[in-house]
Amino acid sequence: MSISCHGYAIRLDGFVDVSVVPELRMQLAQLAPDPVVFQLEECRDMHTGVLQVLLAYKALFGASFVTDRSGKAWQKALEGFWLREDGCC
Repeated sequence: MSISCHGYAIRLDGFVDVSVVPELRMQLAQLAPDPVVFQLEECRDMHTGVLQVLLAYKALFGASFVTDRSGKAWQKALEGFWLREDGCC
């Protein structure tokens, strides 16, 4: 598992467990309120707590996700998340 930040892109690799949440939140706090690109091509699996942080940031500030489109459960959750015009989920 690794997390790296390059400008407004954050890369998550391997199995991303809940232990990365504090570091991820710290990096996102520094980037807010700008939109972020989450690079998840090398991510094998993701804890739901991490998924919640990514989706919360998307809802608040905007984000895009780059994945390998392999159909993993966490990818389906990211793709199924949408915002209404009033900003609610």
